[in-house]
Amino acid sequence: MDGATLWSLLLFVVIFLLGIDSAFSLLEAASTVIHDQLGHIFNRTIISGVLSIVGCAFSAIYCLDIGLNIFDVVDHYLNTYIMLIIGIFECVAVGWFYKFEVLKETLTPGGAYLASMGYWVSLIVGVILGFHVFFDAGLVWIGILVWLAGWALSWGIAYGMASKNGCTG
Repeated sequence: MDGATLWSLLLFVVIFLLGIDSAFSLLEAASTVIHDQLGHIFNRTIISGVLSIVGCAFSAIYCLDIGLNIFDVVDHYLNTYIMLIIGIFECVAVGWFYKFEVLKETLTPGGAYLASMGYWVSLIVGVILGFHVFFDAGLVWIGILVWLAGWALSWGIAYGMASKNGCTG
């Protein structure tokens, strides 16, 4: 290919600039939040400097001999477990905290709390059964069934409470 050195140099510059831009955006977002909270104590220059030093210290760990292994462990846990937890918390925020008052009016306050807590208790019990008790036997689906059954049972009881109190149409 003609000009392979030029294209390689341009690719390196583009990737380097993308990395610098990502670092600036992460630093700016964190320093803005801290400045909004502690702006009366520290100015933005000090906050950005401290965040840069802390970030450099944490990223220096990856320059050690075991840096690639540490990176692999951190990457695995962030992408496997933390992203799953963030997704669950987003569902909680949308489903239970946003317009929870409407759910309480529809199902009565006790029914709304029962439906919410029934979901979480059955989810925890289902995960414990599916991934810890039945995992070795290959019966993870039992945990999923326990979760769905507990969820349906809690919603059924909550709807029954609401029907008994005349809250549903």
